[in-house]
Amino acid sequence: MNKLENIGIRGYKGTWYVIDTQIVIGSRYYLLENEQYGDEVPCIIIDERYNIILDEVQNGFDDLRESWGIE
Repeated sequence: MNKLENIGIRGYKGTWYVIDTQIVIGSRYYLLENEQYGDEVPCIIIDERYNIILDEVQNGFDDLRESWGIE
């Protein structure tokens, strides 16, 4: 992923920007926040191909690890 802001995600309103990135189980994931609404709406996590991995994210990558059952 080259773009860090002004990212359009199919099925989600507005544009998003990267607020964090982590490697989980050998793959890189991106935590995105909505540019128009900021922390007033949940974040989303995507992979390098812009696939939605998790939405309705409130606690960053902790939500991803919890949903996958890893610590």
